[in-house]
Amino acid sequence: MKIPTDFDLADIITDQKVAPPPRKPRLQKHDIFMDIKKFKVIDDHAIKVAQQRHRSFRGLIWHLVYSSKHVKTHVEKVR
Repeated sequence: MKIPTDFDLADIITDQKVAPPPRKPRLQKHDIFMDIKKFKVIDDHAIKVAQQRHRSFRGLIWHLVYSSKHVKTHVEKVR
């Protein structure tokens, strides 16, 4: 699987100059989703991808997040 040449990981620490202070989350997990069973396809994809060799961390992230038609929402990407 070929990674697009324009795919780059954001460096959130450098982009923000200073790491934000820790704070309590505004939402709890059950506010975002009620049933983790809906992530089975995403979890199966992650397990399958993790069993493959990747030449770089960048390649692993691209494969996890962008190579499956099932990974669509931000919550699924974070999962």
